[in-house]
Amino acid sequence: MLKIRIKLSIILALTAFLLSAHCKAQTYIGIKRGVSLSQVMFDGVDPAFDTEIVQEQTRGDITGFMFRFLQDKHAGLQFEVNLIDKGWTQVLENFKYKTELKYLNVYAQTIILIGKRKFRPLLIAGPYLSYLYDSESPEIPDDQTENIPFVYDNATDNEWDFGLGGGGGFSLKTAIGNFQVVGKFSLGLSNIIDKQQVTEPEFSRNQTVEISLSYAYPFFNKNKE
Repeated sequence: MLKIRIKLSIILALTAFLLSAHCKAQTYIGIKRGVSLSQVMFDGVDPAFDTEIVQEQTRGDITGFMFRFLQDKHAGLQFEVNLIDKGWTQVLENFKYKTELKYLNVYAQTIILIGKRKFRPLLIAGPYLSYLYDSESPEIPDDQTENIPFVYDNATDNEWDFGLGGGGGFSLKTAIGNFQVVGKFSLGLSNIIDKQQVTEPEFSRNQTVEISLSYAYPFFNKNKE
């Protein structure tokens, strides 16, 4: 309970700080849509199983809101609240075992815009904090039970995840608002599977590629780009 309170306090502090920025900056409010390609890095897997878990990218969706605060023409902060699908797909000889993890994800990022034209490259990076609100896994066929080293369990495994993300893309300023295309890679810094038994991995961290399109409209225009 104490850990949850601390993490919620961090989110509220970041929110208050970022929302207060509009007093000095150009503020944008927008929506975001995209796709995610995820897998999980595992280590310390039960030696009874193959130590290398063969995976393929797990595709998911990203939907959310974004808030951008530009302190000047080239740099600022971007705050995002997204629903994002993550997980992993284990590839076996005649079967694929897909675990879907659905997170509420909060990003606090630095954004740098390059150049002075309406169409500009950008760089973006910062930490994130996620809360797992749902997970789905298929039933394991009887003949594949011995090949699946572990199954994600909402009752015992970690609901919270935090990490770092960064990438780049392009921003286009138009008369009706700003459009932004971004590709980003994020790496979890906490284990998503809590080691309770010998059969569970010692190391299990999300890694995700995000490709998204967002639209944002300017409010509280203090500085023109």
